[in-house]
Amino acid sequence: MARFVLANLVDRMNLHIDPEPTPEIRWWQAILIGLAPSALIVAIRSGVTQLGPASSEGGRIVRLIGHPLESALLQLAAFGVVIVVASRSLSKRRPPGKEARADKTVSNEISPPVGLMYFLTAGMALQFLLSEASNVVQTIEPIPLDDQLELQRLLNPLSISDSLGLLVALVVVAPVTEEILFRGMLLPGLRSSYGHTVAWVGSSLLFGISHVRPAAMVPAFLGGMVLGWARVRTNSVLPSIFLHAGINALPLLLPSKIIAIRGFNTVGSNVYHVPMPIIGLSLLVFAIAIRLGVDLCYRPTST
Repeated sequence: MARFVLANLVDRMNLHIDPEPTPEIRWWQAILIGLAPSALIVAIRSGVTQLGPASSEGGRIVRLIGHPLESALLQLAAFGVVIVVASRSLSKRRPPGKEARADKTVSNEISPPVGLMYFLTAGMALQFLLSEASNVVQTIEPIPLDDQLELQRLLNPLSISDSLGLLVALVVVAPVTEEILFRGMLLPGLRSSYGHTVAWVGSSLLFGISHVRPAAMVPAFLGGMVLGWARVRTNSVLPSIFLHAGINALPLLLPSKIIAIRGFNTVGSNVYHVPMPIIGLSLLVFAIAIRLGVDLCYRPTST
């Protein structure tokens, strides 16, 4: 079973020399597939929380599921199940005699490490811009102060085990699982059905909705647009994984206890904005890094 799951994940990363044709995905299938992992994670957490007061074993599970590493495993399991089930279902429901359209935007080569590092850098710069987008949304729909404090606590772990768990959860598991699903499965599947523009916007919209909170949905949608663009321009999902990893890594690399940046890692009852010099520098770094990354990671499509 583990081997089958791994094979499906690798296939969705488009690393095969001869990738299989991409099954067409309809809009209602995309909604189910895109929102299923978040719903599954919420259901498991709710079930565990209800189990907690009932027994000492339940309380132990509640504490365990709240650890960053266990949360990462929960996300890996939820996304893995959805990807495998969706892959099998789409293959089985294909009408007899109707072959899936071959994905002509899949590269048969792996992106070079230097190019991927440029995408990682671009993602870190993009994080400042997405943070400012979240600040703008918060002027309309503020995040409660208690929630801000809880998020800051999570991003400032006190132990080495929590730090490593958070690193695995945010910089490894989240980028890999989310990019394989949204940019590796949904984007090419929707493109086979509706074309490039609908697939690009639709997969990004589902990515944004999956983040639930308005202050996170808007920047996630905007970030999804950039991630989808990187996927299409490079013909591979690996650059978007590294871009996503950079976005998630910056809050861990610049916690408020090291350097406080208004509008980025500070909390308060008022909404603050990222300083304009940082916005300008981030735009410059992002533009240069993304250009260099695309130039190095672009690979001709398979024929």
